[in-house]
Amino acid sequence: MLDDHDFEKKALAVFQYQFHNNDLYRAYVQAIKTDIDKVDALHKIPFLPISFFKSHQIVTGHFEPTIIFESSKTTGEIASKHYVRSTALYQEVALHGFQDQFGDINEYVILALLPSYLERSNSSLVHMVSFFMQQSKQGFDGFYLNDFKGLYNQIDTLLKGNKKVILIGVSFALLDFAEQHPADYSNRWHERPKKRNN
Repeated sequence: MLDDHDFEKKALAVFQYQFHNNDLYRAYVQAIKTDIDKVDALHKIPFLPISFFKSHQIVTGHFEPTIIFESSKTTGEIASKHYVRSTALYQEVALHGFQDQFGDINEYVILALLPSYLERSNSSLVHMVSFFMQQSKQGFDGFYLNDFKGLYNQIDTLLKGNKKVILIGVSFALLDFAEQHPADYSNRWHERPKKRNN
């Protein structure tokens, strides 16, 4: 795990890399008249407006994307797009992030409550959770669209079998689930493993 100083150092290096290799980002930084030699702290790094992800193809370098993720949107809105150079690298980074925080993914059953995300294609969250389920190899993993009762019963069964469970969900669905099926899982909480040093 990086400390604040190391994180800032890496972030500044990434800023320089993006400036020199991302045509749109470079044009934006120049348009707002930022002197890149004076960007020497985290808070000085310019960020692209989120609207650019709806109106431009933002990529670093030149490549044919292996997958294009889209943000959620309401009717009539344009979705933001994330053009991914390597699906395998995306999955590797997501898995590393998970295991850095929680330990070996094989120790967990992954359950998901993602109703609005599951109903549309090209969701990066659904893609990531599906990948986690494949890596878990527990055999009890699954998505629950609106089946709160089934989800509650599955969690109860798994915990009685001393399984470690991670439920990934969107806030509104988790709140609805908790209201309809209140339960105290505080005695089932596993202490997070100590983080590995990079």
